[in-house]
Amino acid sequence: MIDLTRVRARWGRNPHYVNVDLARSEIGYLELNHLGEVVRVVVHDSTNEEHRIYLDEIHRLAEAFVGAAAACASLRR
Repeated sequence: MIDLTRVRARWGRNPHYVNVDLARSEIGYLELNHLGEVVRVVVHDSTNEEHRIYLDEIHRLAEAFVGAAAACASLRR
């Protein structure tokens, strides 16, 4: 079981990249397109299964937020 309280997602200087930290160490990032959708997930240490599991879970959660934001935006039009 993963502990998401150990995870921090943060934007750097480029708004198309969301860095993902685990216990204060960057383990990878999510790359976003111009709509805010996740187009690529990168794990810095591809041999670390724990890091892959965390990034996959963050990706899964991010998709739900992007979908909800898109639905809200379409209602405003």
